[in-house]
Amino acid sequence: MRYKRRVDIFTLILYFSIIGLSTLFAIGVEKGSTVQSRICRGLCFLTLWIPAAIRYDIGTDYSGYEAFFYDTSSDYMEYGFQAIFAFVRWVNNDPRLMFAIVALMTYFPICFLLPRERFPLIIFFFAVTFYMNTYSILRQSLSVCIIAYAFNYLILHGGKIRFAIFVLIAALFHTSAILCLLFVFIKPIQSVKVIFIIIAAALGFVFFTDIVSIIFNSPLFLASRYADYASNEFSRETELGSGLGWMIRLSLPIVVLLSTPFIIKKNANFTYLIAANLLYACALILCTRIYIFGRFVFCFHFVTFLSIGMIYDCLGKYRKIIVLGLALLTLAYFYVSIFMDTSGAVGVCPYKTIFNPY
Repeated sequence: MRYKRRVDIFTLILYFSIIGLSTLFAIGVEKGSTVQSRICRGLCFLTLWIPAAIRYDIGTDYSGYEAFFYDTSSDYMEYGFQAIFAFVRWVNNDPRLMFAIVALMTYFPICFLLPRERFPLIIFFFAVTFYMNTYSILRQSLSVCIIAYAFNYLILHGGKIRFAIFVLIAALFHTSAILCLLFVFIKPIQSVKVIFIIIAAALGFVFFTDIVSIIFNSPLFLASRYADYASNEFSRETELGSGLGWMIRLSLPIVVLLSTPFIIKKNANFTYLIAANLLYACALILCTRIYIFGRFVFCFHFVTFLSIGMIYDCLGKYRKIIVLGLALLTLAYFYVSIFMDTSGAVGVCPYKTIFNPY
């Protein structure tokens, strides 16, 4: 990977200010009174939303979504996005409004629907591990944020019908959300041995079988809109470089999987989040072999910010050290990945706005 020799200072300050201010307001959400908490939720939301709403040509898919917006004959997008396009065309036919609306819908579930407990940890890790992806991967980012709310509800209340409804709503914006319906058929497991057997079996299957060929040749995959990926650039082998970034991304699910005995004692419903971390880890491992599995990684990307509260609550006296270590690792990865050359990055540097696009 090649890196820019000169870091754009304004972009650096802006992105780290977003992390700092959103986390600061999130502390107010957790610590303040009911009224103060609501105000801080709004400020946290605005901190995330305004830079995303007024950006211009920021994110690798920005120009692609502009083209889709103007192509009224295309039906490539899911029905939810087609509805957004139709509404914006009716209002003023300006794709900049479309980006603002999508950003609003993406951050709303995170800022207003998640509980206040451990909210600062959730927002910090959301900003560091996920936020910049929302500038590029619009449809799936919106879908993942809806699933994050659904998943949190499933863990706290066990309501599978409501969970399934929100997963189906998320699928209106990206069909990959359908994969999360698998969790409807998972039951909370209190046996640590059973969970570790499942983890070992899943990882063994990933490492010792030709799972890539199995997936690419399955009738379900061939019937989906992703079938074309098996024969284009997304099916190429991944270039890992040093592999350090991959290992940093794998660090959180590893901590979760190794901490399973402590987590299950706290709440059996955490089984769902352990399973999601296992799928996320398996997708990351497969991503090192074939590029397309990066899309599957993103399906379960909510674990990078939802799991951190679970870790903090379940790991006793070592929790602060572990969470701090994960925070520093992800912050370092955030810096490196954002200020890469655009040949390998998510295309968010330097930051430009609709008011000063050139």
